[in-house]
Amino acid sequence: MFLAIGLISSSTLQACKSDDNDPKPHEPAPLQLQVITASPEGFQVNSTLITGEKDAVLIDAQFTISDADKLVKIIQDTKKNLTTIYITHSHADHYFGLVQLKKAFPNAKIVALAATVADIQKKWKDQLAQWQPLFGDGITANPIIPDVLTGTTLTLENETFQITGGLQGDEAGNSYVWIPSLKAVVCGDTNYNGVFPWTIETTPEQRKGWISTINTIAALKPALVVAGHKNPTAKDDAASLDLTKGYLAFYDSVLPTATSSADFQTKIKAQYPNLQLPIILQLAADAAF
Repeated sequence: MFLAIGLISSSTLQACKSDDNDPKPHEPAPLQLQVITASPEGFQVNSTLITGEKDAVLIDAQFTISDADKLVKIIQDTKKNLTTIYITHSHADHYFGLVQLKKAFPNAKIVALAATVADIQKKWKDQLAQWQPLFGDGITANPIIPDVLTGTTLTLENETFQITGGLQGDEAGNSYVWIPSLKAVVCGDTNYNGVFPWTIETTPEQRKGWISTINTIAALKPALVVAGHKNPTAKDDAASLDLTKGYLAFYDSVLPTATSSADFQTKIKAQYPNLQLPIILQLAADAAF
């Protein structure tokens, strides 16, 4: 079990020009961003904590109880007021940890886009039936369903974060969050960084749409790119977009010529020998053959 934390800060405002004799206006503290990566048992899912002078916003909420408890401690240690938890899409590993967060931060708003909330309402019982036999008491038996977010923005003190939803990623209905002052994009599962992307729920045509989503994110020219899942030692930068895009293209170039699940996995691993969580590739390969 391990936890990776990245820290990046950038000024949200430039200093205003003023006469030397004039009192200087108070400027808000620069935003800070931490990437918290789960254990392998938690599929190395990322949660992203953005903090301002007094308040904080969290994007995605972990999967297992133990990883969610670690996330709670990290947030508490900042001494910031957690105002909002945003869930990027309906996969269980991004929202099952909400139970622990709600206990620790009962006043935080828990929100997602309307389509994500509808998907969670539709899927959570099946997700629980799928994962509880494997994780037992390690995951919640009563997931929290987010409230519907009004609009498509999040606000942290003096800054507004734009949400773009309805995107193809490892499932339809993904979203990403753009943080202007940091030139940062929190991708949800439209992007992976150093781990095998979850492809089992996508078709070749949908994976073309996924690549289109990555191109849209890359066009923002972000300085910081937070993937939905990562190798804890990987940098949170735009190279991960190229990695995911290249992986998806190679995946679909090899799939038609592979003769079995084992053959397919061998060809993928020969091209991408250093990606983590090979169980994700195995599940997809077994489903394809």
